[in-house]
Amino acid sequence: MSLSRFALRNAMQTHERTYKVAVPGTTDSLSILRGFVVESSRRAGLSEVESGQVEIAVCEACSNIIEHAYRGAPDKMIQVQFAVDPNQVVITIRDESLKNHPVDRVEVITVEEFLKSDQKRGLGTYIIRNFVDRVEHSFRPDRGNRLRLTVYR
Repeated sequence: MSLSRFALRNAMQTHERTYKVAVPGTTDSLSILRGFVVESSRRAGLSEVESGQVEIAVCEACSNIIEHAYRGAPDKMIQVQFAVDPNQVVITIRDESLKNHPVDRVEVITVEEFLKSDQKRGLGTYIIRNFVDRVEHSFRPDRGNRLRLTVYR
């Protein structure tokens, strides 16, 4: 069974055009998330380029949750939901972090600035913000972070 079929089989379809999955916040879950995103993007009718960009943006956001918020703690979950309508695809990523990580408001380094610097990391937020049409973040101390990535059709 392919990884994308595994992810979607283990995902819950909440209604005709909404798909979601919840996985432990560990690096082992990234391949499951990737398969879920690829299959959900295909079902949403995204182009190959859009699908690839969404895959990279979602996996980058989830990697940041795992590394910076959870630090690999297997008892914390990450939820990803695709909501599809004729005008847009909205991907919502939820974590259980007690810290606010406002991806939509932090200063972003450009690729040009990155290449001129000695930094080896730090393009994740740039990638997330530039690979989708809209990025929205909210945080509640009792619920964690919610990141909404929107692709307009």
